Amino acid sequence: MGYIDFEWLLSSFRGRASRLHFAIGALTILILATLAFFTFRMHRLAICAMDPHTVPGMVYFGAFVVVGAILTWTGAAITAKRLQDRGIPGLFGAIPWLGLWIVPLMMRLQADAACAAITPLRIALAGITLGLVVLVLVLGLVVPGTRFGNRYGDSLRKPRVLPVEPE
Repeated sequence: MGYIDFEWLLSSFRGRASRLHFAIGALTILILATLAFFTFRMHRLAICAMDPHTVPGMVYFGAFVVVGAILTWTGAAITAKRLQDRGIPGLFGAIPWLGLWIVPLMMRLQADAACAAITPLRIALAGITLGLVVLVLVLGLVVPGTRFGNRYGDSLRKPRVLPVEPE
């Protein structure tokens, strides 16, 4: 396989990504997202406990938005390249990643007293969003790219060359 350009893989929307590149990018994002999840204490609903009108709350929400934006960008970038390998416009790859912003925003935009409450709307939004992300991951890892070049670049598959027998 050789060298992987992580800057291209995680930040650029240009070109095509093989299933292996997609898997490496998705694993990288999963590790970073897990670190962010525990850093921001999401498992303890710290987002609900922070007061956005205090300095610590502003720092928390500012850092949360920055880290979330970086993870959204990288997820959309690898998904876009994988879709482009199939000949599908990469813009569709951003939809599930942007949807991941819905769950924390819905938790924060509702009344503080209801922040930790699980409502049917939150369950539905989380289920739809996570379902889209899982669908993108499964399709990205299972469905092969186009065999030949397309408008997004040359084929990533090496053509099989049959040996020519001398006469």
